[in-house]
Amino acid sequence: MRWLVFVVWAGMLLASGAYSAPIQWQLADGGNGHWYERVDASLSWSDAKAAAESRSWMGMTGYLATISSAGENTFVTGLLGDFAWLGGYQLDNQPTTSTGWRWVTGEPWDFTYWAPGSGWVEPNDASNTMHIEDNEENGLVMGLVYGPGWNDLDLENKDNTATAYMVEYGEPGEVTPELSSASLLLLSVVPAGIAWWRRRRS
Repeated sequence: MRWLVFVVWAGMLLASGAYSAPIQWQLADGGNGHWYERVDASLSWSDAKAAAESRSWMGMTGYLATISSAGENTFVTGLLGDFAWLGGYQLDNQPTTSTGWRWVTGEPWDFTYWAPGSGWVEPNDASNTMHIEDNEENGLVMGLVYGPGWNDLDLENKDNTATAYMVEYGEPGEVTPELSSASLLLLSVVPAGIAWWRRRRS
């Protein structure tokens, strides 16, 4: 009976938003089965990368999210609240602001969704100059300042524009098999129970 009460309580906790867990882009919705988590923290790109790689979910190590299709871009955009770091970065000393971009996972850079802006077309390396590549903005954020789109930003986040980072869990470039409903319930309930137990002890 105690377990039944706990499961009901945990379900109510999750529904209320008091505890949040990574969200899966399900295969039935055209997804890749990967899980995504938005973490609120105003960090540099490098620190966000390290933080993402220190997180885990269901035995999978996290990494800054990579976007390889319009569908994935739409899904991840739906999890945003403001500017969030993604797993894209630009190599130094490139001939233009749009060349030399890479994903942290080594996946092909064959999809982009740069914000069109209004005189601020991205990527623009615009910390001090506009559309002149001088290594000022070599980190990738997804943001809503011009509507959904990508923006290049100073890796050190000196103006604290990036207020979150997106973590992805799943083998890069591969589809992750989906779990049964019972397994998903268990994986949701256990973290909620741990969070509750920690609050009780504090």
